[in-house]
Amino acid sequence: MEKRFYPIILSVMLLEIVPLSAQPADTLSLSQRMFILSKTYSAIQMYFAHWQGVPHLNLDSLYADFLNRAVKTPDRYQFDLLMMEFIAHLNNGHSWYSDSWFWNHYDQPLGFYLTDLNGQWVVTRSQVNGLKPGTIIRRINGKSTEAWYRQNRRYINASSERSRRTKFTFYSFLFPQTLTVETADGKTVTIHRNELNRSKRPKVEGRWLSAGKIAYIRIPSFAGPQFEATAVELVKKFRNANALIIDLRGNGGGNTPVKLIDALQDRSYRFWSESTPVTFGLFKAYAQIYQMFKHQLPETRKAYLENVSGIFSHSQLLWPSTWEEPDSTLYTGKLIFLVDRRCASACEDFVVPFKDNHRAVIIGERTMGSSGQPFIQPFEGGISVAIGTKREYMPDGTPFEGVGIAPDIEVVPTIKDLRNGRDVVLKRALSVAK
Repeated sequence: MEKRFYPIILSVMLLEIVPLSAQPADTLSLSQRMFILSKTYSAIQMYFAHWQGVPHLNLDSLYADFLNRAVKTPDRYQFDLLMMEFIAHLNNGHSWYSDSWFWNHYDQPLGFYLTDLNGQWVVTRSQVNGLKPGTIIRRINGKSTEAWYRQNRRYINASSERSRRTKFTFYSFLFPQTLTVETADGKTVTIHRNELNRSKRPKVEGRWLSAGKIAYIRIPSFAGPQFEATAVELVKKFRNANALIIDLRGNGGGNTPVKLIDALQDRSYRFWSESTPVTFGLFKAYAQIYQMFKHQLPETRKAYLENVSGIFSHSQLLWPSTWEEPDSTLYTGKLIFLVDRRCASACEDFVVPFKDNHRAVIIGERTMGSSGQPFIQPFEGGISVAIGTKREYMPDGTPFEGVGIAPDIEVVPTIKDLRNGRDVVLKRALSVAK
């Protein structure tokens, strides 16, 4: 049967939507700033699907405050930060602000990534000498790491506090070009970010863990068609394995890999239940009348308008998921997925049908909890704004956004595991596979 296509725009790693034809200025005119902010405000009203995540947000009041601040902020760097802060108030990982000029100037690699483990900021990956996985970072430039996070969290677009903390060090622009970090054991390491090399582009990898019996495929991203294509070829290679382990840890998303899903499914499956905003002009007018004249209206009329205003405030059209049948199955053996808190967007799109129909055993941490299709508003000079216009739910209707997908077997690496280079998640997967 014909398959639906699920285009998902990667939002965990911010994208350059509109390329620059020439190097833009480091200032923006008043009219440019007002146009960008006003169009963003308008797009939120029209397209935003995640009001459940911000039930007490007064958008008009927020807009008025940021409008006043934007008037006084011609500096492009400061205006970009202001817009990121404005969007972050939506508490949604698929709503974001991007400026190519900003990333070209301030997105040099940080050299390491941190994860908040039980209140400690711990190195999980690093290319910096002296900062190995498992190292606890106490201070950055003399300030506690937690204080540094709290000072800058307002710029991070995320659907939950957990995902905001997860994304913290992916926002390298939040850190100075030269920084000195102090570890828990009193050591200090100075990092010059302009001297660091960018990480090599990740690629899909596969190998036998037990010859002819247990195969392993690591998929670090779905940000291009080559990731899915390579993964499908590896599934063909390992199609006779007794067990296949697919490692999705750190996969921030991209485009939903429908072909790969179909290749691994051996039974009926379904994707998300979904909703999107619906606007009723007449009911908006009723809401306006109620707010303006509620103290002058007759009680019966007042009650009616109040009721209508409440029911149709941020109304959504919701449709259930439907069952689909695989028509190009390549692998029917035991299937195991490895996930973590950085599995997001299209990575979660990939996991959800296997979680729903129990086709795979999912091992690791709860996923990030952010997916959906944003509406993208481009501006001149490489600037763009994305507004999450679809809210997704698990196929049975239970919440997903800001919650994530729970593993079947929870395994969370400890600081000691990281220090000793122990992959306890993969170890548990091997025991399940055997």
